[in-house]
Amino acid sequence: MTGYGSAVLAGAHGEFMVEVKSLNNRFLDLNVRMPKELAFLELALREEVKRAIRRGKVDLFVRWTPAPGAPPPSEINAPLLRHYAGQLRDALGELAPQAAAGLLNLPGVVVASTAAAGTEDFERMLISAAREALGALDTSRASEGRELAGAIEGHLDTLKNFRDEAAAAKDELQEAYAARLRERIEELVTKQGLSPDSSRLETEIALAADRADVTEELVRLDAHITSFRKLCRSDSPEPIGKTMDFLSQELLREVNTLGNKVRGLSITSRVVEMKSEIEKIKEQIQNLE
Repeated sequence: MTGYGSAVLAGAHGEFMVEVKSLNNRFLDLNVRMPKELAFLELALREEVKRAIRRGKVDLFVRWTPAPGAPPPSEINAPLLRHYAGQLRDALGELAPQAAAGLLNLPGVVVASTAAAGTEDFERMLISAAREALGALDTSRASEGRELAGAIEGHLDTLKNFRDEAAAAKDELQEAYAARLRERIEELVTKQGLSPDSSRLETEIALAADRADVTEELVRLDAHITSFRKLCRSDSPEPIGKTMDFLSQELLREVNTLGNKVRGLSITSRVVEMKSEIEKIKEQIQNLE
């Protein structure tokens, strides 16, 4: 689901600004961009996002403005820096200013300071700002979710109409199937000069026609549509995307069985239209969490 949220929180360590935006994605794809000085807090920040969001391509940005006199969150590992500098001089001679600045990007040169690592204030402030931004994102996504739920219910209405039309035609089509079967058997019997037991023949025709009955499929279709509607109208904070994925597969399974069991122009056209509506529902579900 798409959405945007932001928050600003100021305190003893300075000002934290967190922005988060999300786009549609089947799984959670999280990208965090934050100052290098705060890298030691990235894992906690990622865990906070995962508790709030299950699906979507999420980009989270952190900006930090230190307060005057605040303890620095990072410090230089001087012995390691001197070690790298010595190796570079041995290899290249005198160290250029650009090369010296580049040493700061080498692994282990800039580390979390003792002051930052020993206090919970940095993490508390950042997580608080992140929670506020995620709350704003959730409000934005909830608005879109209501619109998507309405669109899905529209497709469910169309699907239900096609299902009811198929139900109205099923008895007539089943009788027509039995009549065609009887006619073909009679043609075969006449051609071969056979004298079958008429009672047994009618029994077999009735059994064959019964196997083409789609009452169970229509009942299950109705039940799945009802379950879908309940999900669309649910106020539960729990994710519903995967449940809807499952229900859409079940809807398609019943429609496919319906098409395989019953032959007839009216049913076939309804089956095609029902499949089209289910595909539209599946496309919408990819946008839901």
